[in-house]
Amino acid sequence: MVQKSDVPARGHIYHTLLADGQSAVQFELAKIKDAESGDCILFGAGALLYTNYIYNTYIIGAFHKFPEPVAQKLRRALYYTNISLSPPDAIKYYRQALTVAEELGMDPFSDEILGVKLQIVALMEKSQQYQKAIDVLELVRRDCLKWIELFGEKPGNEGKRTRILGKQVGISVKLGELYAGEYIQEREKAEEAFVWAVETVLKEKKRREEQGVKEGEGDWMTDEEIGASLELNNLSISLAQQNPPSSSTTPHTSQIVSARAWATKALEIASAIKPPNRTEECDIGCAVATHNLGELLEMEGDKLGARERYEEARSIAKAVAFQEGVERAGEALKRIRKGE
Repeated sequence: MVQKSDVPARGHIYHTLLADGQSAVQFELAKIKDAESGDCILFGAGALLYTNYIYNTYIIGAFHKFPEPVAQKLRRALYYTNISLSPPDAIKYYRQALTVAEELGMDPFSDEILGVKLQIVALMEKSQQYQKAIDVLELVRRDCLKWIELFGEKPGNEGKRTRILGKQVGISVKLGELYAGEYIQEREKAEEAFVWAVETVLKEKKRREEQGVKEGEGDWMTDEEIGASLELNNLSISLAQQNPPSSSTTPHTSQIVSARAWATKALEIASAIKPPNRTEECDIGCAVATHNLGELLEMEGDKLGARERYEEARSIAKAVAFQEGVERAGEALKRIRKGE
């Protein structure tokens, strides 16, 4: 149950994770008004029953992998996260849980402890403390990458390296989303995080294909998992523009080139998936990726190439009864013809 850490330095990860404690996280507590009508009282009773069900099913029952002293703190933290939202109280109990986990020798890079840290990120995002969420994610990523650098190549750590590296891909994608969000809007940092995620996935995949899988490493992501976890199709277009291209809003050439490369990779991945693993989502993914390539070519001024991609996207969408894709491709073709 208790996993020993490869990094014995006491306090480094746990106490720096939320070093500022509650004083660093300024939250507004939600104001709860008393119900005044009979209907509200009945609703409140139903909500209470539902809340108790959630608490017993998902909170009390979710901690069998934690030592009980840690689980006790986490139950309180999740209560103040999911049931009775109070971020300062939740942060207090998350910190206590991490401290107790460290004292008991739990591995700070285990799925369980990394999950606690990501739950803290979710709480901060839920409370619209986006910069604090980014700060915690950056700290977690830094410490994990440092572990990989120091211990990842040591005999016996092959499987752990795979697991931690895979989690860093997801963390980087989440960082990219937060940096690109309307409340932060740091596009360069978003692009850096997205690029790292994509390059890391493909680099590890290529290494295994060329050198073989080391004993104990375990599986890396399949093409289908790469497409799902990275959402390559969405990442590609998010670095350019969500809106249809126009002459008045042209993104940087480097962004378009990167986005086009990722959209192409998304199309390759979706096209390579064969039955029985191939699903309707794969077919729709091909249509969307093809359409996105058309938009990126249009942004580069390649009207002919864009038109070919839009026509191909419309054809794929028709074949799989993806009506939205048919309509969007049709609109794009009209836009191309109008500009010719």
